[in-house]
Amino acid sequence: MNKLIICVAVIAIAIFPTTVSAWTVDCEGYDSDTGEYVYGECSNGDFDGYDSDTGEYVYGDCERGGDLDAYNSDTGEYVYGECDY
Repeated sequence: MNKLIICVAVIAIAIFPTTVSAWTVDCEGYDSDTGEYVYGECSNGDFDGYDSDTGEYVYGDCERGGDLDAYNSDTGEYVYGECDY
């Protein structure tokens, strides 16, 4: 019986950190060339979003409660902004 309890505890501890560490927050920013507003989501450090005027895809790096550093996929222009916490 003790081995079963230990086995279940080890499995629970192994699974717990992966479920707690996943996160997604909203981000907003601006295209450095056009000034157009950009919006999207930051999931575990990866940003996926869109230019509000053209609908062009924007991707990059982000931090929860921190900076958004991304690029417009069509033009290559730098996009800067901030993400919610």
